[in-house]
Amino acid sequence: MAIKKEDVLEKKSPQVGLGLHVEIPDYLKAEVGNQAGMEEVDQSDLLLPRLGLCQALSPQRRKGDPSLIEGLQEGQFFNTVTKDIYGEELEVVILFFFKNRIKYFPIDEGGGIDCVSANGIDGGRISPVGCSSCQYASWGNGATDSEHSNDVPKCTMYHNFMAWLPEYQTPIAISYKATGLKISKQFLASVRLTRLPMYAKKYKVVVTETRDGSNMWYEKKVIPQGFVDKEVYNEMLNLFESLKQTAFKVDSTGEVDTSFNPDSEPSTYTEL
Repeated sequence: MAIKKEDVLEKKSPQVGLGLHVEIPDYLKAEVGNQAGMEEVDQSDLLLPRLGLCQALSPQRRKGDPSLIEGLQEGQFFNTVTKDIYGEELEVVILFFFKNRIKYFPIDEGGGIDCVSANGIDGGRISPVGCSSCQYASWGNGATDSEHSNDVPKCTMYHNFMAWLPEYQTPIAISYKATGLKISKQFLASVRLTRLPMYAKKYKVVVTETRDGSNMWYEKKVIPQGFVDKEVYNEMLNLFESLKQTAFKVDSTGEVDTSFNPDSEPSTYTEL
């Protein structure tokens, strides 16, 4: 059965929802897909979940933090919106790639988002004419070491993959930033070599440990699992066309200022 556009970002699988990890009661199963109460909600009002990866200092592990997820352990995947915990691997179909940029206020100033570019090109509040002319988007911005021009960009570039989780029947964004951009670029190169739509293959996303000297953090690795079958391919084509036309925002819960070198500040480095 084809996936309808109106179901893409609202409908939840019976196995997930609000982080409760419980089955829907039998008397409600026939109501799955009934979105009564959502009549005035359009796609632009919805927040696309991000596939989080728990690090040592992730706010989702801190007691008292609004984003706390009970039972979440380091090295586990989780849904930033529903707070469901997925473990250390997931089967996904990746639909398409998109970029965005976010500049955060420094943590010592309270954190939060300062400026956003939805596509990493069109400028936000700070540089309306475009990201390419913004001092915070490039190296050598003069914040700490203008003499040698090696200051890390204060605006974070994200590589995002719109993905579908077959087991949970939900869309989710898989995002890379900082050191993770190398993994993203390698994956994009491998997809281009197939000369096929991105959603022609299924993948497994697994947790890997990355080390640099004494520093260790977790990253997401995407492993090909072969081609999808014809029925799934047709459903993913419909889903691709629906989501490409949808205005959405990717959840940035737990994201922070990353304008520093992880080698020099390992105690504060988190790669989500």
